[in-house]
Amino acid sequence: QSGTGKSFVFGPPTACNRHAACTQLACAMSSAFGLSLLLLLSVAVASDNRSACNCQTEWNYLGDSYEGCAETSDWPGNSWCYVQGGSNCNQYLNSTHDGEPRKWRECSACNCQT
Repeated sequence: QSGTGKSFVFGPPTACNRHAACTQLACAMSSAFGLSLLLLLSVAVASDNRSACNCQTEWNYLGDSYEGCAETSDWPGNSWCYVQGGSNCNQYLNSTHDGEPRKWRECSACNCQT
């Protein structure tokens, strides 16, 4: 910080860099651990979100059975699926059929697992 005669290498004062007994190495390790934890949490959330958008492996629609990403008789030329994670998928769409709670998304054979 300017004007105080102190400089904080790792940002503003924290419990670690306020105390004289704390070495720069300990602070660096603490900061690296915090950053690693943040990155791991970010990856975990992204991974959960992607798996939530995976197509259900088997599903029924209008009396027919489908697997993964499929084209249905009422929407020729388009492929879609019900997602495994419902509203936890950030790409989900609500059904146009009254009373249908499952969530769906458009897909292709190459991206039925996101």
